[in-house]
Amino acid sequence: MGEYNFEGERFSGPVFRRPLPPTTSKAKPFKYTGQPADLALIEQVAKLLEQNKIPCHVINDGMWRHFGCQNPINSLDIVIPRSLQKQAVQVLRKANFDDGCRLIENIRLWKDQEYNYEAAPCNFIYDLRANFHRAWWVPAHVFHLQPAAPEEELHVDLNLFSHEDWFPTVKLPPCGPLAEDNETYLVSTDTRLASCQQATYEVKMFQPARMVEALIRLAFRDYYLYG
Repeated sequence: MGEYNFEGERFSGPVFRRPLPPTTSKAKPFKYTGQPADLALIEQVAKLLEQNKIPCHVINDGMWRHFGCQNPINSLDIVIPRSLQKQAVQVLRKANFDDGCRLIENIRLWKDQEYNYEAAPCNFIYDLRANFHRAWWVPAHVFHLQPAAPEEELHVDLNLFSHEDWFPTVKLPPCGPLAEDNETYLVSTDTRLASCQQATYEVKMFQPARMVEALIRLAFRDYYLYG
């Protein structure tokens, strides 16, 4: 129960979700073969992680697209528990995601006076050595998606973030169905979301108000306590 506001319209009362068709145990395990960086790929990654008992939720570009924003997806940002990072890396490697070292030519690297790379989106491209208190959204591990064309070097990254580093005051969502009275997260099949009709799996993400609260706490920690 509760009140929410999406795109200027107020919603109140219980959460409604579009029912999903039953899944079959005969489905082949997901393999990454160059699928585009879109909401469908985010669903596949979230489903793969949760099938391996790794809870997760989506932030940044993918989350805004679920909310109906027409922003480009420059990275797929997935938040997981710190204790399951090694397991998640193994699961994604097995699914054919590439986390090998990759260099891109003709990119100028910006450093601060202490030679830490600030807020770099790809820790292999930028050889990240930044402390997460100094650079926002530095991932714990990075996978590289295939470029849109063979001759291109720039690519979208699949980033894994440690939940405890970025959202220490918020509980992780559980694997599996989310309770309808959950006051922190919502799912992509929520009928108030723009992505509802295309959703084939319940991807979890912050409710807008909870995301704002989490960012305020993060800014206070990084800029006032450690700035």
